[in-house]
Amino acid sequence: MDVNRKNKIYFLSDAHLGAQDPSTEAKKEQKLLQFFKLIQEDADILFLVGDIFDFWFEYFRTIPNRYFKVLKALSTLVESGTRVYFIGGNHDLWGGDYLQREVGLIIPEDPLIIELYNKKFYLSHGDGILKSNWHYYYFTRPMLKSKITRFVFKMLHPDLGILLGQLVSNRRRLYNHKRYPDVEKAYQDFALNLLKSGLDYVILAHIHQPALLTEGNKAYLNSGNWYRHFSYGVYENGQLELKYFKGPHRNAEG
Repeated sequence: MDVNRKNKIYFLSDAHLGAQDPSTEAKKEQKLLQFFKLIQEDADILFLVGDIFDFWFEYFRTIPNRYFKVLKALSTLVESGTRVYFIGGNHDLWGGDYLQREVGLIIPEDPLIIELYNKKFYLSHGDGILKSNWHYYYFTRPMLKSKITRFVFKMLHPDLGILLGQLVSNRRRLYNHKRYPDVEKAYQDFALNLLKSGLDYVILAHIHQPALLTEGNKAYLNSGNWYRHFSYGVYENGQLELKYFKGPHRNAEG
């Protein structure tokens, strides 16, 4: 493989693997595996911008077993020379040593500000933006990010903990998807303010609404979701695009 061909940056989020019925999950996973294989030839960097898993937790010697194929595909992508960043969302923020050591993922802090190809990128899952969701912003989110919460959860038996985590994730997903007034505009305004501060690109997720807003030579992208729209972003040669995955061939992309 010609490593010099790896000149694209991809952005993908909100697959919520494990959240739906087995038939839907199989189709969703298949498309994700096809996507990882497709981008292997040209992806310099893949940013996973949160909630790839509907629930993730690493115990001392145990991880959720339903994600094996996806983790193997990500490991293969890393071995091909692609850097893969895993930005935790509100459902999978408890990524840890296993994802880094065994899969090869890079787990940065959220938000991540990084300079790539002489451009400044701001990346965040975005679950802390909507302050009108006061219960989540002031109570649930700080609790989830607490080291004490993680330690206590790790004391549970893995079978019980994973089951409990999946139940809570499902309830939280349903709650957070109630329509808040002007949620998309709130995210656009947040991104535009960041662009005015000197950043070139703002990448957000969480609200499951694909979006691309350009301001001159700057842009805001919301990567959308990977269960209904199968949307993703790609950056190449100074251009940021919003695309929709149609199939495992280049001419099927839209």
